[in-house]
Amino acid sequence: MSQFKISYVITGLQDVIPNKEDVLQIGDVKFHYRGDERVGTISMEGVDSEQAQVSALQKIIKSLYKVCFAYNTEAMIKRDAGIYIVDITNKPDLEKVVGTFTFRWSYVKWEPEKSISKIKSISKDKTDLLDLALAYYSLGYYDNPLRIEAFFSCLTVIIRNILGISEKENVITPELKGGIKKILVEKDSNFGNDKFEEAWKDCYGDERCSIVHGHGSRLIDISKIAEHEKIVNTVHFWTREVIYYFIERNQSME
Repeated sequence: MSQFKISYVITGLQDVIPNKEDVLQIGDVKFHYRGDERVGTISMEGVDSEQAQVSALQKIIKSLYKVCFAYNTEAMIKRDAGIYIVDITNKPDLEKVVGTFTFRWSYVKWEPEKSISKIKSISKDKTDLLDLALAYYSLGYYDNPLRIEAFFSCLTVIIRNILGISEKENVITPELKGGIKKILVEKDSNFGNDKFEEAWKDCYGDERCSIVHGHGSRLIDISKIAEHEKIVNTVHFWTREVIYYFIERNQSME
């Protein structure tokens, strides 16, 4: 086993460690400045640096949660920044920077100009509803950890209208699922029912309900973040398909 010193870059904490000489120790994790960046640093044992990185990230994040609550502040690991690693056992005088990459998924059915044109041409009685749906959709930006909730809220706005449910009434799960499925079936001649049912269980039954009801989820298990992102991408696809369907269906006849 080797000993590693590992630092992850933090976004936030300006109010907690405002000065470059400031240091905040939370358990084994030290929050401090490294040049112009604020980082969380910990020393970890591991068979290799990759194993140590995962363990370090778990401990730094847990310490960061405590800081955010205690100081009533906002902070997170900066995903697209490098990871600073020193192999204390074998190369204590050498610090390596390991790059991190964020893989983002993009699905655009229409050219942007076509989307804007069709949005402008939507029936006037549907404008406010589409604005509400798109407001929730816009909250699904990549750095929002609860983006899956934003997408499901967007879906609920549209499915409620399509099913003719009153704005004051809630959309129950079977109605939401059935509304989404009906649209996907209509838009995809190769729709796979079994695949959808499995995806729904993962996306809604397991992940969303776990988040909503306070159970453990992939979102808060750092070792399963990639699984969570895959699930969110699936809901993102459903959301865009439903929005496209709604816009196409409600074009003004004027």
